[in-house]
Amino acid sequence: APPVPTVGFPCWAKVRGSPWWPAVIRAEEEGDSVRVRFCGTGDVATLERASCIKPLREDERLFDAKRWGKDFGRPKWSHLRAPFARAVAEVLALEATLPPAPPPA
Repeated sequence: APPVPTVGFPCWAKVRGSPWWPAVIRAEEEGDSVRVRFCGTGDVATLERASCIKPLREDERLFDAKRWGKDFGRPKWSHLRAPFARAVAEVLALEATLPPAPPPA
Protein backbone atom coordinates (compact mmCIF):
# COMPACT_ATOMS: atom_id res chain seq x y z
CA ALA A 1 0.00 0.00 0.00
CA PRO A 2 1.21 3.54 -0.68
CA PRO A 3 2.54 5.38 2.39
CA VAL A 4 0.17 7.65 4.30
CA PRO A 5 0.83 11.20 3.05
CA THR A 6 2.41 13.57 5.56
CA VAL A 7 3.14 17.31 5.62
CA GLY A 8 4.69 18.48 2.36
CA PHE A 9 3.59 15.44 0.40
CA PRO A 10 1.07 15.23 -2.44
CA CYS A 11 -2.23 13.43 -2.04
CA TRP A 12 -5.78 13.32 -3.33
CA ALA A 13 -8.24 15.40 -1.31
CA LYS A 14 -12.02 15.54 -1.47
CA VAL A 15 -14.47 18.25 -0.53
CA ARG A 16 -18.13 17.20 -0.44
CA GLY A 17 -19.81 17.76 -3.79
CA SER A 18 -16.53 17.91 -5.72
CA PRO A 19 -14.31 15.30 -7.37
CA TRP A 20 -11.11 14.01 -5.81
CA TRP A 21 -8.47 16.67 -6.53
CA PRO A 22 -4.65 16.75 -6.36
CA ALA A 23 -3.46 18.52 -3.21
CA VAL A 24 -0.49 18.94 -0.89
CA ILE A 25 -0.71 18.44 2.86
CA ARG A 26 0.35 21.70 4.52
CA ALA A 27 -0.19 20.92 8.23
CA GLU A 28 -1.50 18.40 10.72
CA GLU A 29 -4.59 19.68 12.53
CA GLU A 30 -6.47 18.56 15.66
CA GLY A 31 -7.69 15.01 15.75
CA ASP A 32 -7.22 13.18 12.47
CA SER A 33 -7.51 16.24 10.24
CA VAL A 34 -5.01 17.83 7.89
CA ARG A 35 -4.80 21.21 6.17
CA VAL A 36 -4.35 20.91 2.41
CA ARG A 37 -3.66 23.25 -0.48
CA PHE A 38 -5.36 22.20 -3.69
CA CYS A 39 -3.06 22.13 -6.70
CA GLY A 40 -4.01 24.31 -9.63
CA THR A 41 -6.30 26.54 -7.56
CA GLY A 42 -4.34 27.34 -4.40
CA ASP A 43 -7.53 26.91 -2.35
CA VAL A 44 -7.02 25.54 1.16
CA ALA A 45 -9.20 23.36 3.38
CA THR A 46 -9.04 21.36 6.59
CA LEU A 47 -10.23 17.82 5.93
CA GLU A 48 -10.62 14.60 7.89
CA ARG A 49 -7.80 12.28 6.86
CA ALA A 50 -9.80 9.03 7.03
CA SER A 51 -12.58 10.02 4.61
CA CYS A 52 -11.15 12.89 2.54
CA ILE A 53 -7.46 12.10 1.92
CA LYS A 54 -5.90 9.36 -0.24
CA PRO A 55 -2.25 8.70 -1.08
CA LEU A 56 -1.44 10.05 -4.55
CA ARG A 57 -0.74 6.59 -6.00
CA GLU A 58 -3.53 4.67 -4.21
CA ASP A 59 -5.92 4.75 -7.18
CA GLU A 60 -4.45 5.55 -10.60
CA ARG A 61 -7.97 5.98 -12.04
CA LEU A 62 -8.22 9.32 -10.22
CA PHE A 63 -5.74 10.82 -12.70
CA ASP A 64 -8.29 10.34 -15.53
CA ALA A 65 -10.97 13.06 -15.43
CA LYS A 66 -13.00 11.24 -18.09
CA ARG A 67 -13.80 8.54 -15.52
CA TRP A 68 -15.33 10.88 -12.92
CA GLY A 69 -18.93 10.43 -14.01
CA LYS A 70 -18.83 6.68 -14.55
CA ASP A 71 -16.67 5.67 -11.59
CA PHE A 72 -17.65 8.20 -8.98
CA GLY A 73 -21.36 8.66 -9.72
CA ARG A 74 -21.16 12.38 -10.50
CA PRO A 75 -21.66 14.54 -13.57
CA LYS A 76 -18.49 14.81 -15.62
CA TRP A 77 -17.75 18.39 -14.57
CA SER A 78 -16.49 19.24 -18.05
CA HIS A 79 -15.76 22.84 -16.97
CA LEU A 80 -13.16 21.45 -14.53
CA ARG A 81 -11.19 19.43 -17.07
CA ALA A 82 -8.64 22.16 -17.89
CA PRO A 83 -8.08 23.18 -14.23
CA PHE A 84 -7.82 19.49 -13.31
CA ALA A 85 -5.18 18.92 -16.00
CA ARG A 86 -3.17 21.86 -14.60
CA ALA A 87 -3.56 20.48 -11.06
CA VAL A 88 -2.35 17.03 -12.13
CA ALA A 89 0.67 18.57 -13.88
CA GLU A 90 1.49 20.56 -10.73
CA VAL A 91 1.20 17.56 -8.39
CA LEU A 92 3.28 15.32 -10.68
CA ALA A 93 6.01 17.98 -10.86
CA LEU A 94 6.02 18.14 -7.05
CA GLU A 95 6.09 14.35 -6.76
CA ALA A 96 9.16 14.24 -9.06
CA THR A 97 11.12 16.47 -6.63
CA LEU A 98 10.50 14.28 -3.58
CA PRO A 99 13.00 11.77 -2.25
CA PRO A 100 12.04 8.13 -2.84
CA ALA A 101 9.86 6.60 -0.14
CA PRO A 102 11.69 4.32 2.28
CA PRO A 103 11.01 0.62 1.75
CA PRO A 104 8.29 -0.86 4.00
CA ALA A 105 9.62 -2.29 7.26
